[in-house]
Amino acid sequence: MTEKQELSREPSWQVLAVFHNDDDSRDFAYTVGLAEHGLPEVHMWARPNAGEDPGHDWRFSSRDAAAILNELAWRLIDGRVRPGDTYSRRFDAGMVQVTFELGEPVEAGSLDAYQAEPSAVIPLLWSLHRVPEGVLVGMDADAIGVAEAEYARLGADFGRSEGVPGEIWVPPSVPSWDPHQRWGPRTPLVAVHAARIAGFSTEDMIGLVNIAFPVEVAGSAGYPQLVARAAARGVGRSGALDQLAEDVSTLVDEIGITWSRAAWPAARDWLDSDGSDEPFPEEDLRRMVKSILTSHLLTVAVADQLTTDQELTGTGPVSFAATIQGLPPDERWHAAPHIIAVVRGLLTDVDATVAAARAWRLADDEPVMAAGGDLQVAAIHGPSMFPRLSEALPAPLLRDVRQAALAHRVTEAVVQSWLSVLATVLTHRANLQDETVDVVNRVGLAMPGLATVLNTPVALTAGHPG
Repeated sequence: MTEKQELSREPSWQVLAVFHNDDDSRDFAYTVGLAEHGLPEVHMWARPNAGEDPGHDWRFSSRDAAAILNELAWRLIDGRVRPGDTYSRRFDAGMVQVTFELGEPVEAGSLDAYQAEPSAVIPLLWSLHRVPEGVLVGMDADAIGVAEAEYARLGADFGRSEGVPGEIWVPPSVPSWDPHQRWGPRTPLVAVHAARIAGFSTEDMIGLVNIAFPVEVAGSAGYPQLVARAAARGVGRSGALDQLAEDVSTLVDEIGITWSRAAWPAARDWLDSDGSDEPFPEEDLRRMVKSILTSHLLTVAVADQLTTDQELTGTGPVSFAATIQGLPPDERWHAAPHIIAVVRGLLTDVDATVAAARAWRLADDEPVMAAGGDLQVAAIHGPSMFPRLSEALPAPLLRDVRQAALAHRVTEAVVQSWLSVLATVLTHRANLQDETVDVVNRVGLAMPGLATVLNTPVALTAGHPG
């Protein structure tokens, strides 16, 4: 059974999560309802209860625990595991391994799983295995060269104004790459990224608020923080990331007060202009933004230790917020050449393509909005966007697209967005829900061959690297 098939099965049980405000090491979760299958319930702690690493800075969230316990429940029902068995899973982009062991059933009360009574409960023991905290080291010459180029590109003097939220966030005139700085060797880059965010226009801030919602629904906002912290251990930067996370928390607490005094209220007004009776809770919005900004800046702090995809996942939400919809923030987000070629091949009927682009932009029904959110999150997580039309289309085809856009009274950006939707579907098709792809097919129904292309694995063509 594939993972997608297993996820499509509907559990007949519940997973209950129990929190302790005074001590999160005592948080746990357990199932209620496996007894109906003639099985014990299953219980797990949020922090490791086996092995040598106590995981003081690492824990499973309630969402994580639900996924783990649901997977284990199906394995018990199918007879694939039993008490005494062990298995391992990798987390945080493969940098952390967790080993699980099914203990012998015990009384529910001994684990405080009172709603499972009178059923017995299997305690899930788990141990954490990760790279030990290393000695703080600096970046090598190649990493410094990359950092210098990025700093020069972003502009070392960016944000030296009243908008910079505090002295620690002022980018230096001459960057130092000393590892002992406040946020590690890449401290100047962290500062310039923060200064750019502090200088967000109203449109950029609305973009950030808007993108926070699909990211929240996907539950992916905090994942880059885990990856960054895992990568930081081997080079001794965990303390620097702890400090940075604390500083970002203060930074977001001051949004609209010491910085973004115009853009934040305007974004709030935009969010609450949808006709709802109650404004969206301020504390929830700040929490969502805080998670995105923390992920962004922690990723920047250890980007020299990450793969390109890991870096894009962490910096994607902020980068997309400050980019015209449909355009990749830079060439690193471009879809693979063979994907771009397939999308170009769909432009056999330019008029139908532009009509579909217009329909996608104007649609406001719930399925289209949900599909748009799913695809936006997918695009953030790696190279899957269609390049700027002037770069990706031959001159005659570009001319036809522009003429059709004028005829349909839409901007070139609307077409750009639609082609990026198609490229994103093709790139991430294996991981997308069928419902999302069906919505795209419905909107682009008049495009010749669209449904067939979007539901057929894309093969590499000669001359196109994978």
